[in-house]
Amino acid sequence: MADAAGTRLRRAGVVAGATLASRILGFIRDMVVAMALGAGPAADAFFVAFRVPEATRRMLAEGAFSMAAGPALAQAHGSGGPDAMFRLGRSLLCWACLVLAPLTLLGMAHAGGLVRLLAPGLGNDGAQVDGAAQLLAICLPYLPITVVAGICISMLHVLGRFLTPALSPCMLNVTLILAAGVGAALGLDVAVCLAGGLLVAGGAQVWMQLPSLRAAGFTWRGPAPMRSPALARVGREVAPAMLGASAFQIMLMLASFRGASLGVGTVSALYYADRLLQFPLGLAGVAISTVALPELAALHARGEHAGFEGALRGAMRLSLLMALPAAAGLWLLAQPVVAVLFGRGEFGEAGVLLTTTMLRWFALALPALALARPLLAATYARGRHRLAVYAGGLGVAAFLAAEGSLEWVAGQHTPAMALVCGAWAQALLLAWGNTWRATREDILWLIRVAAAGLVMAGGIAWAETILPPPSWVRVACIPVWATIFCLGATALRVPEALLLTRALARRLRRAREAQRL
Repeated sequence: MADAAGTRLRRAGVVAGATLASRILGFIRDMVVAMALGAGPAADAFFVAFRVPEATRRMLAEGAFSMAAGPALAQAHGSGGPDAMFRLGRSLLCWACLVLAPLTLLGMAHAGGLVRLLAPGLGNDGAQVDGAAQLLAICLPYLPITVVAGICISMLHVLGRFLTPALSPCMLNVTLILAAGVGAALGLDVAVCLAGGLLVAGGAQVWMQLPSLRAAGFTWRGPAPMRSPALARVGREVAPAMLGASAFQIMLMLASFRGASLGVGTVSALYYADRLLQFPLGLAGVAISTVALPELAALHARGEHAGFEGALRGAMRLSLLMALPAAAGLWLLAQPVVAVLFGRGEFGEAGVLLTTTMLRWFALALPALALARPLLAATYARGRHRLAVYAGGLGVAAFLAAEGSLEWVAGQHTPAMALVCGAWAQALLLAWGNTWRATREDILWLIRVAAAGLVMAGGIAWAETILPPPSWVRVACIPVWATIFCLGATALRVPEALLLTRALARRLRRAREAQRL
């Protein structure tokens, strides 16, 4: 069990490290966009258009598609080896192009109608609608491209290769940073440059996966049956997977589209707050569930129920170990983080204040979102797709109900508050449906983690009284607070923290030995 936990931690560390690099580049990208577009009407139009491909990328490239196709690809690999998996992968690629290509062309032809449908709040401003429609038409071809990338990434995950897929968002962010920089330097429309850069980035993300796939024996030429039991399984499961694993993205899209009618800057503030949320969520949820899904699928296929439950419990603990202190940090440091990252250029004080409030509400949803990822991985590994659909549907329903009841009192803050309700509703139903029950050991573990988090939060609150006013000083102290939490968790004998500490100690010892040689 300890060996399995160590392997899981090492693989999650690889994905988390790559995700960390991607998130840092994403912040740089968003800082450039915030300076160029701010949080006004132009930014709202761009983010309405950008939300569809961005949400699709997350659904496909960051785990949701893997949860649909991953078990089928893993089963094909287990029964027929890599060749059988590649045959299924080629079939999926053919079907993706056949289905999505005409839908993309249809969407491009009717981009204006789509904008009015998705963001009715923009309807009173014809110029804003036309601008959003133009941007959406440019962005839509990214959809089939990112599906191809998602299929390639799923095959690499089954092969146990996680680094290259985790680095592919870095290519996206670098390309968009360059597009925004070139547009601003040449005096072009930055939003249009970003939309065009998105297509270039999509092609680059596919290209990144090809060397690893070729090294494993994959070729584009070869058998690609258009009908097979495995293909039918993916076809039956992909829609439930999208609803279940992407419920939060659906809620976020609905929040953005509804936010267009709640006041100028609401859509932009939601986007920037979500970008900050994705930083810890990528480490606490996406990285761990990405590693856990192939392991859970293999254990379930072999009938190792005890190993399955242990792997699920370990993945949930790792998720909470990262999510709980991150949520506390986001809540306490929301204002300085937003001010330092985005508060310049066209992004004024009003944008900082609104984004800060949105981010604090999002922080309350972070533990639920982090827990939902491994629970969804277990749900799909067991083939319990109805549970995923019910949980996702409940989350969306809770979001809509909360939004409808809170709008009259919360105003622009309503979408963020409703997202908290939806995220927790989904996570609780997933936990109940997976018959997961907290044991005495789990409760004691949670108490130790919470105690370490309280020590960290107390340090942040104390530092607030003695640090100088500039916000960057508080942001610069974030590594200190993370270190304090890790030391506290280690002192309280949290097993995952002990594994991490021992792994770091081994690396340091090897580095010293290498220097002596």
